[in-house]
Amino acid sequence: MSFPPRIHTDIATAFAAATENSAFATYWRERAEQHVLDSYVGVSLSKFPEDLRAYEHLLWDQQPDILLELGCQHGGSTLWFRDRLLALARYEGWTNQVCRVVAVDIDISSARDHLTSADPDWEDRITLIEGDICDPALVERVRAEIPSGANTMVVEDSAHTEHTTRCALENFADFVPVHGYFVVEDGLVDIDALRIHENWPRGVLPAVDRWLESPAGGCFEQRRDLEFYGVTSHPFGILRRTSAAPSASDAEVKPPPSRVRPAVAANPPAPPVSKAALPMLAATPWQMSPGERAALEGILAQCKPSLALEIGTAEGGSLSRIAEYADEVHSIDLVEPKLAVAGLPHVNIHTGDCRQLLPDLLARFAASGRNIDFALVDGDHSAAGVRQDIIDLLDSDAVSETVIVLHDTINEEVRRGIDDIDYAAYEKVRFCDFDAVPGTISVDADYRGQFWGGLGVIICTRTEPGVAAAGIMNERIVRPDAVAMGARALAGYEVNRNTDFAELARASASNQPLASDQPLASELPEPANIPWRTVLAALATFPGRLRRRVRRDRPRA
Repeated sequence: MSFPPRIHTDIATAFAAATENSAFATYWRERAEQHVLDSYVGVSLSKFPEDLRAYEHLLWDQQPDILLELGCQHGGSTLWFRDRLLALARYEGWTNQVCRVVAVDIDISSARDHLTSADPDWEDRITLIEGDICDPALVERVRAEIPSGANTMVVEDSAHTEHTTRCALENFADFVPVHGYFVVEDGLVDIDALRIHENWPRGVLPAVDRWLESPAGGCFEQRRDLEFYGVTSHPFGILRRTSAAPSASDAEVKPPPSRVRPAVAANPPAPPVSKAALPMLAATPWQMSPGERAALEGILAQCKPSLALEIGTAEGGSLSRIAEYADEVHSIDLVEPKLAVAGLPHVNIHTGDCRQLLPDLLARFAASGRNIDFALVDGDHSAAGVRQDIIDLLDSDAVSETVIVLHDTINEEVRRGIDDIDYAAYEKVRFCDFDAVPGTISVDADYRGQFWGGLGVIICTRTEPGVAAAGIMNERIVRPDAVAMGARALAGYEVNRNTDFAELARASASNQPLASDQPLASELPEPANIPWRTVLAALATFPGRLRRRVRRDRPRA
């Protein structure tokens, strides 16, 4: 067939030659942000129009019976591929009338819901299969849905890591016939000049390069000439089969052909990045203090979750960092976020009431034998809401080897919900520290005197944990009033557990004594499990006037 001429100056070359603040650089960033927020028939579709137009040429060239989509997220591209197949099949010269899409995703719930909303009859031409593309058993399930000998085009749009991309190529390239196409999407994540977010994954292009050097990959060729329009998310990703798969004897005798991905012209090395430019301290809409960010980052770096869950998306600050470390993230909020991270293929946004969404999501994970490696609870801040979120997690079989992080643990309402749970009743709960990072008293005009922040940690494991957690079950709870009362004691006032907590908060923020304040006794009462290191850390965050009073009221030597 006749293809349009290709624009030889591609986006990476043009961007590398542009200054950071040039109109072109601004244009690219806006296009990249926009495309993850685009839609088709009301369903999210994160693809450039130029790539969609290129797909129409590939579809007409191959005329597939089946379009196998590896990674369908919300189902927008699934509908688009189905509609394009049906539209093209109306024209003379199209050789088949099967026109079916088989879409695979690790969680098909969002796609099923959006497909049903857009077209109640979607199952006539679309098959959804839930599974992990790295699971060999999934290959046979997909094969059962595709007739033997079917002309199949494969589009890979999964997690865009080296591991998942290599799994997709190794497990599903055999479905593509000679002269058919296997398209690996979003290779732009590996071109520094085109990356606009640090939380984007990496590894697509290295996986393609290494696979093309294998015997199976030697049956395909890269077709950069089919990147027609210059702007593409899929550089080096259009692969066309040139010969049948080699036999086992061929693999032993014939060396794989040399495959070297062409370098992007005029793309200079990326400038050195300051070691002090920590992504976790970037000026992003993230409602966590630097200390809380650092703690969360450290937990994620050690946990490296395959499956992560966030309750409370808000502006997406925490979500962007979780997505940097996790292979798959599910985030729940009442309002759908309007940010680029929501368009990442390994981020799944669930919008609605957590009381309904969380149990259903946990049940699906448990039914498929999946474990949530990391969970962040930062949603409903009412005592009942916090309590229910934690209980839903602890009651689920999908939470067995899990690190649960709780935010705003010093807040009175949040803490009531945390404390109203019998953690000892859960055998899998081995460690709790609800003041792992202390919270603060706000001095902001709108929140003056209120307690916010603080991170708590719950570790669930069916095996012996690799932490010194002996006896922690009986001593783990540090109440916010205990922290505040300890600070008041250090400030020179006698306190007890009958002190009114709300009055204490107001007095601490305004630097006014309580009506019940008495001079400090010569001997302090038993501190009752108050961790003084935590008290001192919390005291350091109190308003400056209170800190000065502590120094002033301290007895002189």
